Formats: sequence, C-alpha cells, structure tokens
Amino acid sequence: MGDLAPALLLLAVAGRYALIQNCHYLRYRAEALEWDQLLFESTGLGALAFFLFRLLNAPFEHLPAAEAWRSFMHAALPFPLSGSLVGAFLLSLAGAKLTNLMIDKEALPRWP
Repeated sequence: MGDLAPALLLLAVAGRYALIQNCHYLRYRAEALEWDQLLFESTGLGALAFFLFRLLNAPFEHLPAAEAWRSFMHAALPFPLSGSLVGAFLLSLAGAKLTNLMIDKEALPRWP
C-alpha cells in the first residue's frame, strides 16, 4: 500500500464531502444512514469520481497544461496521484451542482 495509502484515505473524504454533502438528492439519504454505510458509499463514490477523472484526463496527458498541473499538484500535495485526487474532488463538485440543477429540491423523497 505504501505511498498510495494517503491518496486512498483522502479519496474517501473527497467523495463524501464533494458529492454527498453538495447534492440535494444524496444529502437527505446520507442523513438517514449509519456511519459505516455512509463511509462505504462515500468511498465508492470517491473511487468512481477518481477513475472517471483518470479516464477523462487520458487524452490530455501530453499537453503542456497537464504537465504544469502535475508539477503544481506535486509541489502542493507531495504524494502520488494528488492531481487526480483534486481533479476527482472538482469533478464531484461539478457533478453535484449539475444534479442539483436537474432535480428539484422540493420534489425529493425524504428518508425516515
């Protein structure tokens, strides 16, 4: 696990914060879950956002802007895959905002 452990830990936190807390549809459900269920789901959402960002980033790997992004992220957060982690966080924020635009907050079901 070695150098990847901090990235995986932050991956769960980024997925939980960015998507579940900012998306109206998931926030009400998250309030009804136990902490272990919430941790499992948020880690899964974080991993999905991480791999989606890696997939979307693949065509742009060799551009000078991508190299500058990697250099900046490695200086700011000096562990492997930090650029992808921050990209996944930003992708999760964008996904939550888009979901909020498409789903009306008042029409959402309330979980007990």
